[in-house]
Amino acid sequence: RNMEVQILAEHSNSNLLRGRQGGGTSIGNPPSNFPHKGGRDQMEIRIAVQVHHSPRLSFRDWPCDAFLELCRAILEEFPVKIYLTGGPEDADKAASIAAGLDRVGLRHRCVNRGGALSLRDTAALIEQCAFLITTDTGIMHLGFALDVPTLAVLHPYNAHRVGPYGYGNRHRAIVMPGPDRDESGRLRPLSAVPPAAVLDAFRQMYQEAGP
Repeated sequence: RNMEVQILAEHSNSNLLRGRQGGGTSIGNPPSNFPHKGGRDQMEIRIAVQVHHSPRLSFRDWPCDAFLELCRAILEEFPVKIYLTGGPEDADKAASIAAGLDRVGLRHRCVNRGGALSLRDTAALIEQCAFLITTDTGIMHLGFALDVPTLAVLHPYNAHRVGPYGYGNRHRAIVMPGPDRDESGRLRPLSAVPPAAVLDAFRQMYQEAGP
């Protein structure tokens, strides 16, 4: 299922771009019940956080605790609202993050959509957001195609192939430091990326976006 979602998202990129450049309709056009994209001069600045759980490629997954720590730090420092996204297989992870934010009194600034949206509606939501934070997922490529500033947390195993290259400084990648494999030859987990490093990168993106 994870592979099917990723292929759908990557193949949709060309349709999204054609819809923006020509007369076609982008799958990212938001339905009427979605709020308009938040700007610095509006009440709400939205950040989409794509959580992901892949038993087959678990080395590319960022731990739930890391996502929670990052979301909490962002909400404590910035006047933003976080929208958690993910497929049906990611629903439990998104719910756990939302519950963690509830325990520290920040749940009212987090909207959990993990496992609740179709690909079309996920695209619509991301298109309204000021930023997207994600790991190596099909939604990452969707963020690139929608031109939403994207911060990608990547594993060195394939960062050179999937990273946000060719977009100037529009998007950023945090690549796990060190080798991709341990001494036994096994792929090291993405948990080696500390939330503080991702927060620093987001802080820079936020500041550069300007008022």
